[in-house]
Amino acid sequence: MALSSVSAGNEVQAANINQFKDHLEGGSGKTVTYLLRTTSGADFTVVLGGNGTSRKLTVKDSDNSEVFKIDADGNVTVGGSLTVATLTAPGASSPSQTGNGELVYNTSTNKLTVGTGSGRATLVSGAQQTVLGIAVLQRFR
Repeated sequence: MALSSVSAGNEVQAANINQFKDHLEGGSGKTVTYLLRTTSGADFTVVLGGNGTSRKLTVKDSDNSEVFKIDADGNVTVGGSLTVATLTAPGASSPSQTGNGELVYNTSTNKLTVGTGSGRATLVSGAQQTVLGIAVLQRFR
């Protein structure tokens, strides 16, 4: 359903405003495809109405199931597969993370460490590190 046009100089009727409102809210049979575009050289910014994990930007599928979200603290949750060209763990000369599944690359020993919930484990180096790292990521997924 297309939105009705309002011509310059005409009064805006409540029906016009309600029609726009219904489309924004995605009422039954009242959906519209959105294309968000910026001018050349401009950024697109979304500002959430608060800090912390209670405010989020969510993407849902047609069944209204959440498939992607990013909260106001920058935590990202993906409901399906995630493909990245390069995954880089943060580095530290003396890793101190203890959070379950948190990865930090030890720049002093050139080994990957993973938080265990109460401490951290150091993974082997070299080619075995890659295989073991993937297994750890699958374990904490």
